[in-house]
Amino acid sequence: MAMFPSVLCQAIKHLSRRIETAGAAGLYTISGTKKLRLAADQGSADAQTVLGHAYADGEGVPQDDEEAVKWYRLAADQGHAEAQYQLGIAYRDGMIVPQDDEEAVKWWRLAADSGNARAQRLLGMAYLDRTSDQT
Repeated sequence: MAMFPSVLCQAIKHLSRRIETAGAAGLYTISGTKKLRLAADQGSADAQTVLGHAYADGEGVPQDDEEAVKWYRLAADQGHAEAQYQLGIAYRDGMIVPQDDEEAVKWWRLAADSGNARAQRLLGMAYLDRTSDQT
């Protein structure tokens, strides 16, 4: 992965924390979005995930589910737990990708293994649904 100036890395971490604690509303500026896109293009999984959130919510960029899934997938393939969780949601809901419960469970399992509590909850619910379907 490319090396980033420390200021850019700090900005990505700050935006990631703000997304997790406050949601996406009001976090993106034209300048911030450009810097975020630069970091995402250079392979930062944190930046790719935040950019996925931006496209999913239409914050600082036009709302675009296809772009959101693209950025989530790039980050998820690097092992980013939040992106894996979001990609699982996309497969569960059939957002741009074909609806596929097995694929959703695959991504939630990866995210859950990394400690993502929301993925752990959805993975547990998916297992419960499977168990109840078999009885």
